[in-house]
Amino acid sequence: MSWIEKAENFITSVENSRLPYIYFLTTFFFAILLRNFFDSICDTTLSLPTKFSINFHRVDPVDLTGNTFWYISLALMILIALHLLTRENIVKVSKLVLPGFLILLVVPLVDLLLSNGKGFNQSYWIPGYHDYLSKSWLHYSGPLWQLVGLILRWLTGGGPYGEISGGATPGMRTEVALVLIGIGIYVYVKRRSVPKAILSAFIIYSIIFWWGALPTYGGKLFADLLGIKVEVAPFAGTPMPITILRFLLIPTTIVGALTLYFYNKTYFKELIKDLRPFRTAHYALMLVLGIAIATNLWRRSIPLTEKNIFILIYTPLAFLFAGIFSIITNNLSDYEIDRIDHPNRPHVTGIIEEKHYKVLAGLSFVLAILYSAVLDFVVLYLTILFIANYFIYSVPPLRLKRIPFFSKFFLALNALLLVILGYYLVTGETDLPWQVALFIIISFTACINFIDIKNHSGDERAGIKTLPVLLGLKKSKILIGAFFLVSYTTLGILIRNLLIPSILFGVLIFLLINKKKYNEKLVFAAYLLSLLLLIVYLFNSPSIIPTFHS
Repeated sequence: MSWIEKAENFITSVENSRLPYIYFLTTFFFAILLRNFFDSICDTTLSLPTKFSINFHRVDPVDLTGNTFWYISLALMILIALHLLTRENIVKVSKLVLPGFLILLVVPLVDLLLSNGKGFNQSYWIPGYHDYLSKSWLHYSGPLWQLVGLILRWLTGGGPYGEISGGATPGMRTEVALVLIGIGIYVYVKRRSVPKAILSAFIIYSIIFWWGALPTYGGKLFADLLGIKVEVAPFAGTPMPITILRFLLIPTTIVGALTLYFYNKTYFKELIKDLRPFRTAHYALMLVLGIAIATNLWRRSIPLTEKNIFILIYTPLAFLFAGIFSIITNNLSDYEIDRIDHPNRPHVTGIIEEKHYKVLAGLSFVLAILYSAVLDFVVLYLTILFIANYFIYSVPPLRLKRIPFFSKFFLALNALLLVILGYYLVTGETDLPWQVALFIIISFTACINFIDIKNHSGDERAGIKTLPVLLGLKKSKILIGAFFLVSYTTLGILIRNLLIPSILFGVLIFLLINKKKYNEKLVFAAYLLSLLLLIVYLFNSPSIIPTFHS
């Protein structure tokens, strides 16, 4: 049997393994954990450069988390690249790639051996230090030549290593060489083409190299483009670990979404379809409303600090994933109702397997917590509250949506949480004026009942006592329409110059709700338009309710 046949048999046996997939994932994470542990011994930025020393107590937890996400993103990019290069199923590819990350241990072990136990200085590619190829070869320096120096390092396999500046250590070069040999063999087995195998190895090498440069070079460029001053460490202007972690999550999000797409395009499309754009827009505008209220009352804008830039990017993502988790758990609880009122939803049609649907829910929950946790405790706290309210409202054992009218308090509270968050982004405080909070809670608790109109048949069969079930469609539509009319009129009284437009929108929504052929989308559209116009007015008007300052 030739070596190529042996390689093919090994690859096939791993790809077709019946081991639970969690084993492959766990091996991957444990390989990262071990690499981080051994780095604490051989990386001279952590350990003593003069003797063997175990200093993992000096590891920064944030830095450790950032390293972990760097490896996760790298693994996802390699998976996508190999999937596209070989046309092999991405799950099969991952069964080789994920446990293959144990090769990470080559770096510290080789470095310790070659340095007689002293270790080498490992680091990301750092502007000002790792661009000296352009200085020494081309006699230039500056931002453009930093990039030129980086390109030279890419084309020369990492360039020279420096004891102070660090760079690609002997262990790193050995690790990458072994990875590229493995990639070349894998692609050759799949495509039986030497040029494709060589090209694939070069592509993977380029991914590894440029991904190593992204946290510092990319993070600095990102900050420069936005015109913000990032927190920096004393060493060569390197962004602090928390900055690197926050920045890394941007490409990780993109690569993660692409991985899901290539894993199962149907799942990806069904999740997007089930996002319920009107409800998503409602919560997004609640966040903007909070910003508008703070801007109007205090004549401030959001200070574009490094932290706030990331908050503006990740807060919507945190609540998006919180929303996906809430939608999936609600769908699973509403299966019998949705069979009647929403037969095209993925859990009813079976397009997404229930076990996979639950995995997606769990993943969304973790991502919601992650994106908020890297930002700020207040954002994290409000995100958890948002998830908790919706869970209590829609999921057993409580499933409070069965309580007529008053259960909508929890949905109103979620709207208020988003307003508070927007207010916090501008002021740094969460003390939203009590008049605003009270109006939102009362008006939304009443008006949100309109979402039960289209679910009347399913709720009735499931025994859920909504207003349409208790009063009948005709009477409930009149009552819910009246809730809108009263709420809009009250808003017009509270905010100067808005009485007439508020009444007009209240009347419009009343008529839309009571149309013989009810269309929830039209009600949502009218409501969202009115909310958008209110936000624009708040941004462009002087303080509208001066008593709020008292």
